[in-house]
Amino acid sequence: MIDTKALRDKILDMAMSGKLVPQDDNDEPATKLLNRVLTENKKMNKCDKEQTKIFSNDDGLKYEETQNGTIRSVVLPFEFPEWWEVQRFSTLISLVRGSSPRPIKQYVTDSKNGVNWIKIGDTVKDEKYIESTNEKITVEGSKKSRSVNSGDFILSNSMSFGRPYILKIDGFIHDGWFALRNFEQSYDSDFLYWLISSKIVMQQFSTNATGSTVKNINSDIVNTTFMPLPPLNEQKRIVTKIEELFNLIDIIENESIAYEVIAKQLESKVLDLAMQGKLVGQNPEDQPASKLLDKISTKKKKLIADGLIKKEKKLAPITDEEKPFGIPKSWEWARLSNIGIVTSGGTPKTKIIEYWDEGIIPWITPADMGKQKEKNIKWTSKKITEKGLSKSSAQLIRKKSIVFSSRAPIGHINIVNFDYTTNQGCKSFTPVLTDLEFSYYVLKRMTNYIASKGTGTTFKEVSGKVFGESQIPIPPLNEQKRIVKKIEEVFKLINS
Repeated sequence: MIDTKALRDKILDMAMSGKLVPQDDNDEPATKLLNRVLTENKKMNKCDKEQTKIFSNDDGLKYEETQNGTIRSVVLPFEFPEWWEVQRFSTLISLVRGSSPRPIKQYVTDSKNGVNWIKIGDTVKDEKYIESTNEKITVEGSKKSRSVNSGDFILSNSMSFGRPYILKIDGFIHDGWFALRNFEQSYDSDFLYWLISSKIVMQQFSTNATGSTVKNINSDIVNTTFMPLPPLNEQKRIVTKIEELFNLIDIIENESIAYEVIAKQLESKVLDLAMQGKLVGQNPEDQPASKLLDKISTKKKKLIADGLIKKEKKLAPITDEEKPFGIPKSWEWARLSNIGIVTSGGTPKTKIIEYWDEGIIPWITPADMGKQKEKNIKWTSKKITEKGLSKSSAQLIRKKSIVFSSRAPIGHINIVNFDYTTNQGCKSFTPVLTDLEFSYYVLKRMTNYIASKGTGTTFKEVSGKVFGESQIPIPPLNEQKRIVKKIEEVFKLINS
């Protein structure tokens, strides 16, 4: 699977370091563009004491000249082509902050005469435009706020700070937004959007952001950010190339999502065929499953006699109504508790440190299972101590077992190749003589059926009793191994 986010980031990195499109000698040099910007700044009296000018010296280094004539060397946090320029944000763009009428509840209105009140909640993930608002404020409230117009740039300064948006509506912004003004002389608007969205700018914002609980950026942080300035025509070519490549990535993503859906459907169909005896042929030389069940029964009786497992209540025979589909004559239906060991989980008291601190026994939860990418579980986020195990309802489960999430959500399944425990959200199945890998795949196939037996109002849960009474088809042992081999061959083809 292609990491399309990383691919987009790489394209923006290349674009904003001058490596995405070639230089065109016919472009007006960025130096001339910068000189026009500086001249315009003087006309607008935009030469406050904080504004500076960055230039190169004969030694190849970068220097910065302040309004009082002080010159200092600067180290830029990114590389850029020699035909580009670089300046502080405040030299190239004017920044103004929004403002909020207070208390805001007093000014929010449902009246059709209200004006758009633009909030972070009005944004759409990964979209660059804001096209509507959920709230409006009164005209009186708007007099205490900052007006913005369709086509304006705004920039969030708290929460998800530094995220740029282009407006497609008129409205008013609160003090969680900056509005960008007078950038047209320096930047193509689409280029500016991609520039601010890139790591070149966002990393500067992140490095300088303030606040402990909620990070934010103030006007000083934004205004002192270093901004590359390519020739205007090159900016337009960069935008064209970015959007061309991003459109291709969108196609890849859509096709990948569609293929993922198809792949899941194919895998499900393969499991359907496998568990009905239709994926591999039956071999009359195989010992029938009924003989395997007899051996399992004998083995379990010995484990009980040896005190290794507890004697279980005898389960009712499986009726024809309980069998969800047909199976070959050499197969049998069996309840999980009759062919293996079903174990529930538990949680040691979390406030008792000695139950958890420096624990060495893996403790599996549905959350851990949901983060696993393969059928074999690799790790757990928490471990408990021997004392935590002995003082709780958690039980030690031997390796070569299958863990099944029985709530929140139902249906994660993993093979566990180490001794472990679980919380109450998991049930475990340790096969007795049946093939471990086959047991995994048959449970995967039967998950929806097992989940349908769950109960509960707030959330559904499959109890240990229900899990143990669940029925699964059992082929002869040799056929189980052939089925596993064929499933994995087909799955590999599907996902290659």
